[in-house]
Amino acid sequence: MPRLVILNLADPDQIGPVTRVKRGLEAKIQAGPRTVLVGDDIVPIHDLFDELKDVQDRTPLGNKLKAARDDCDAAEKIYLCTHGLANDTEHGFAKASGGEALGTWRDYGKLLRKVLPNRGQHYKVALVMCYGARTDDYYARDLDHQGMIPPTLLRTSFAYKLYHYLCSDHGRTITMTARTGAVSFDEATGASSVEQEAAIDIALEKEEFLRSPKIDQVMKKWAAYRSAIDSDEAAQEWLKIDNKYRANPKAYASPFNKKALAGRAYHQALARKIALETQKAAYQDLRKYGKLIYTHAGGTLTVVNKYGNNGGIGPQTVLYTGPFL
Repeated sequence: MPRLVILNLADPDQIGPVTRVKRGLEAKIQAGPRTVLVGDDIVPIHDLFDELKDVQDRTPLGNKLKAARDDCDAAEKIYLCTHGLANDTEHGFAKASGGEALGTWRDYGKLLRKVLPNRGQHYKVALVMCYGARTDDYYARDLDHQGMIPPTLLRTSFAYKLYHYLCSDHGRTITMTARTGAVSFDEATGASSVEQEAAIDIALEKEEFLRSPKIDQVMKKWAAYRSAIDSDEAAQEWLKIDNKYRANPKAYASPFNKKALAGRAYHQALARKIALETQKAAYQDLRKYGKLIYTHAGGTLTVVNKYGNNGGIGPQTVLYTGPFL
């Protein structure tokens, strides 16, 4: 029977992140001390997109979850893979860029209650979700998530709300981990890395900059000028302006006309975007970083920061212990 199981709500075609997680986990198992039989699917993937939709639509599932349920009952650890956004603590997504949400933490919880029904078993779950443990104070400048997180904010993360929902269902026993930043997997070793707090703020700043109505209009206006090219002469004019401000976004707008001003504004915005990307690249993702652990036993919830790292606290720091928040 499989030792590790992947529940896939991240990669509908299994061509990206979920396959990287699978390869990494397989590599970790193969490097371990225990024998693995050739041909065994030791890390099966169960796609749950249709089943999540059925739960949302209140459509009877029948036996659709039997294979996933059986594998999870026999697994040492279960990896729930989905996508998250730093500034959204309510929804999970099928794409790293967001877009239309797959569902809320409650939708995920309703599905997982059916996948993990055995109340006499201790399930170990890794929520492989970028920003799953991030709170409503998502900017690091407001709250360093590597340090102490107030209980009033701990309860706002997607991970906490999902965990509470699962454990409040008649005493189901689960230990769950979640990450405060974007997560990446090393296929060769199975080791995971997490985005640093400073990098998160830079990424958020870039996203807010590009989504501002003013900058959105700037980008669209220059693209519209390009789309309107209808002759070689017009193409040469557009290229001349584009090349001028690509080389120097602060160059004087000459000739002083709307097209030149549009090209200048576009390349100034582009330069700002590139500058933010360069700043973010200076902060590499770190291993042993940004992991919270949620446990519940005897009516007591405990939330631990496993690594502490640079947030002013040490490894295995208890962020909260007591009743559910």
